[in-house]
Amino acid sequence: MVCCQHAKRVGQTPAEVPQNQQAGNQQTSRGQILAAHNLALFARLLALGKIGGVEERAPVPEWSAPGDPRGAITYDQLLRMTSGLEFFSNYLLPWSDSLRMLFASSDVAAFAAAKELVHPPGTVWSYSDGTCNILARCIRTLAADDAESQLLFPQRELFALLSMSTAEISVDAAGNWVSSSLMQASARDWARFGWLYANDGVFEGRTILPAGWVDYVAKPTPSSPEHCYGAHFWRYDAESGKKQSGKPFPPILGGVLYASGHDGQFVWIDRDPRIVLVRLGAAAPARFDGETFASEVLAALAVAAPQSR
Repeated sequence: MVCCQHAKRVGQTPAEVPQNQQAGNQQTSRGQILAAHNLALFARLLALGKIGGVEERAPVPEWSAPGDPRGAITYDQLLRMTSGLEFFSNYLLPWSDSLRMLFASSDVAAFAAAKELVHPPGTVWSYSDGTCNILARCIRTLAADDAESQLLFPQRELFALLSMSTAEISVDAAGNWVSSSLMQASARDWARFGWLYANDGVFEGRTILPAGWVDYVAKPTPSSPEHCYGAHFWRYDAESGKKQSGKPFPPILGGVLYASGHDGQFVWIDRDPRIVLVRLGAAAPARFDGETFASEVLAALAVAAPQSR
């Protein structure tokens, strides 16, 4: 698969290093990198006044019965992966919840929402791609009353505003956006998306995300290992200096947010110097080390423009 990287700074055009001249425009599916786009769609609902705040309880039909403890789950807990719901996220084992949700279910949101609580909401962090689909259905149903307007919501309220002309989200048989796994966009469009977060929710002079939203996203989820997770974004915690595994990461990555997709897809966002890196491509057969790649590119940019850091 074609691999390309982008870096964008204030007042400069994106720097681009593709393997061939078509790389920057190629559309490819990105896997779990979609959690970040889900987050932006949620923020658009906030900006439009369709949701009052992240502490509201998520309106999930499967949890609406009186006495169902899942009914206490909030948007914040979904965004921070602390819902407490059972879910086995894995894209290699055929019996995993991830693969059964995608290939043995006609309704990805209902599949994930049917899971039982294994921890009290808000107490334990556990990444779940099923949570992305639960949240996506909440967003879709709150976006509009009719099915056509719901399906067009991402295009009208996010992609068009960012000039993401190649972005498409797949839907399942029930009409749900498969926000855990199935979206196509070019590397340039993912760079535009990353730039929205690097520029504090503003794109080409227009405020797209609510004030303070990017700070909320970047705030660590306390129960995540080494504070490796924010709200639907992974993060390198500068204070900890360690990644999820407990091993140290290169110091230059401290404070960087990133979206990590299946099989080696990444969007890295360094908010301080406002740098966005995008890498689309296969992780095999040659092993791709995203951490080393990102740290080396950021270090090179720091040498080239030391005043920006």
